[in-house]
Amino acid sequence: MYEMTLTEAYFPCATDAEMRETALRTLLHAAIKRAPDAPALQGADENGVLGRIWTYQQLLDDATRPAGALLTRFKPNEHVAIWFPNTSEWLILEYAAAFAGLTLVTVNPSYQSREVKFVLEQSNLVDLFLTREYRGNPMWKMAKEVACGMSELREVTDLDDEVALFRGAGEAVTFPDVKPDDPAQIQYTTGTTGFPKGAILHHCGITNNARMIFDRLKVAQSEIILNYMPMFHTSGCAILALGAVQFDCKMIVAKQFSPSHMLDIVEQKNRICCLGCLRC
Repeated sequence: MYEMTLTEAYFPCATDAEMRETALRTLLHAAIKRAPDAPALQGADENGVLGRIWTYQQLLDDATRPAGALLTRFKPNEHVAIWFPNTSEWLILEYAAAFAGLTLVTVNPSYQSREVKFVLEQSNLVDLFLTREYRGNPMWKMAKEVACGMSELREVTDLDDEVALFRGAGEAVTFPDVKPDDPAQIQYTTGTTGFPKGAILHHCGITNNARMIFDRLKVAQSEIILNYMPMFHTSGCAILALGAVQFDCKMIVAKQFSPSHMLDIVEQKNRICCLGCLRC
């Protein structure tokens, strides 16, 4: 991505990238000022079948409602986790938690009881949002078992249950003034030979990182981004998701990666960009 001749044994500091004081909420509001009716989000199921499309305005509306519901139950700076496969709802909850000033803990949907128990205990969660089952992994059953005796964990919420998700919605709340250097997420990394370590990521870091990567990849405004990267990782929920909103792109979130299904989606669309490297 850089053209250079290496003559010394270090990489010089880049000086051509601007750091901006941005947070997730400011990104979405800026996109709405530019193009409120532009397509922002679409889901693709495990068979590659495309579903509903959200405009940027609809995405803001659908993220604000659960954000308000969360603020009736939790306080800003508390930690909530998402243990869920790639879906449109994943991104909506990501924005909702950010709007409410909550720190989102991202959890790998393939984790087993021992791994989930460690993350729940170590990250001081107040709520765990999950699905009941994914690819044979009985997540709801495991969550109920490992949550026993955890006094700080006040709720275990089925993200597919709208009644539970939106409990408290409509009550008067005051949205916090979320700062760029406030924590946005905790992501658990490594763990190949032991338990993973929680890395705290702030709004400013993940939003600028996403924009700079899209700049380097020369992603064009309003391209279609096919996001098959895991949303529990920075590649999916930060680089692609938060890069897309800054370039007015439509992001297709693929629930499950399948080469044939991904190619089918590419064939249906024009000007598609898969992690900035596959275009047609």
